[in-house]
Amino acid sequence: MESECLCYITDKLYFNENQISRISFTNEIRNYKNPLFKGILEGIVIMQETLQKENIKERVVTQDELLPPYVDTKCMQVMKYITKNLLDPDIYDVLKILYFADKIHLLKYGQWIVPDEYIKMEFGPVPRECCDILKFIEGINFEETYDEAIKNELLIDINKKIYCLTDPDCEYLSISNIECLDKAIKEYKNSTPEEIEKKYHDEIYNSVDFNEEITELHMARYLDKTGDLIEYLENA
Repeated sequence: MESECLCYITDKLYFNENQISRISFTNEIRNYKNPLFKGILEGIVIMQETLQKENIKERVVTQDELLPPYVDTKCMQVMKYITKNLLDPDIYDVLKILYFADKIHLLKYGQWIVPDEYIKMEFGPVPRECCDILKFIEGINFEETYDEAIKNELLIDINKKIYCLTDPDCEYLSISNIECLDKAIKEYKNSTPEEIEKKYHDEIYNSVDFNEEITELHMARYLDKTGDLIEYLENA
């Protein structure tokens, strides 16, 4: 029943010709006992309000449309946000925090912060696109081509230390993105190196072979204790 109501409300949000009022959906969102659905609906309302504020025609944005340069830019702004909020970080700090934040965001809002894909590497689970961008900035990625201008936004030295040269553009970060990034950053700062490694090389990481992809659904099977998230992703 909740799934049917969710589809009804999302269709109503996407295809309603009138302006969306947060108040008009507050009661409907509060009626949900399931926190996952509440989070998804809240995210949809925020996104729709943003579209209306920018006078963008309301429509469903498909996953196929979330391709470069959007994904590249989103990756950059997320990594800049993490770097800006750490003291003397290296690229490994940034990638670990993104992994932690994605787990939090997936469990609460039903999707990762960046529409990327994680690959199991010896170092740990690595978001492919973000990693390729970092390699490009370092000058060691000759397979992917990005805008040279991104080298004016992040700097990586020979010791893998990363420096944010410009402020992150938070227009690319939703409220839920920032919430989960901040939580992951705080937990990271308050954890010992041993605790961090245990969280990074977790049961999700250990459940796949090297160079194998970790999908949202695969991750959800280890995070979701109720089955609601798994059901949502399987029917998405």
